[in-house]
Amino acid sequence: MLQPSWEELSIHLISTPTVFPVGPANVFIHPGPPVTLFDAGTNTDEAFEALCDGLAAVGLCVADIDQVLLTHHHLDHIGLSRRIKEVSGARILAHREVPARLPSITNIESIQEYLGALLTELGAPSFLAEAVIKQRLAHRNVLDDFVIDELFDDGDEIDSFTVHYRPGHSVTDCV
Repeated sequence: MLQPSWEELSIHLISTPTVFPVGPANVFIHPGPPVTLFDAGTNTDEAFEALCDGLAAVGLCVADIDQVLLTHHHLDHIGLSRRIKEVSGARILAHREVPARLPSITNIESIQEYLGALLTELGAPSFLAEAVIKQRLAHRNVLDDFVIDELFDDGDEIDSFTVHYRPGHSVTDCV
């Protein structure tokens, strides 16, 4: 059985640059209705410009976005949430576990505690753990504070989409 293409599903990929060695983060737009953005990219001017360009390529702009569905809580996927909401008034939706996980990427003490414990458990030498924590703290600026308007859970229906909670890449992964 052939799988439908992104175009057949009316879902369009937009690649947004990040400040991380992993490279760009993909976001996806569904023209709706409602116009739905899956993930928000990293909070940089370059990522916002790439988002605007990608939206324009399918005849949309940021002001057209009705909702942003966050697939997980990593900085390169949630960073532009506030900016998008300010421009469009879009609802921001995330898995119910996301609010509990945000301090691990935003709060200095939580970052130090979480990464310190994780890297120690993995056997990283203390100098390396300190360097990783320092780098993570330097990247806190790629996230503006934002408000999650609605939480979802595995199996929830959001318009024509069904949420599937599938932790893996992060503990909040959803498709």
